[in-house]
Amino acid sequence: AVVSTQSGHYGRGDYFNELREGILEAYCGIVQGLKGEDPASNQLAALKPYMQIIIALLVAVAEDRDKSDNLTACACGLIGDIITGYGSSIKSLVQHDSIASLLTQGRRSRISKTKSVAQWASKEMKKINAL
Repeated sequence: AVVSTQSGHYGRGDYFNELREGILEAYCGIVQGLKGEDPASNQLAALKPYMQIIIALLVAVAEDRDKSDNLTACACGLIGDIITGYGSSIKSLVQHDSIASLLTQGRRSRISKTKSVAQWASKEMKKINAL
């Protein structure tokens, strides 16, 4: 999933955008499911060993110039979910220039869903940066 897309191949960019969207949505479901509703039932520690791989995918998405707006929204949503789930313990992994750039791109989107998700994730990022 951390494959670079090649411009000029009609449909290939769409394929990679949709593939990455599906992967990010799956990760969102996993993070939300492991986090649970009750803080006492939080099982996110089981996913922590894989967090570098997930962050690498987010960085690859952030650096893809051909990413769709939906992909940007999915990536921003996952960033926010990761931050709310792990709090300041994930701070060093998510403090990446590409992730900050992705959140900025999302906040500047003309699509309201992408903009609101990116604003929420940015607020969560500010919370852990303040700690």
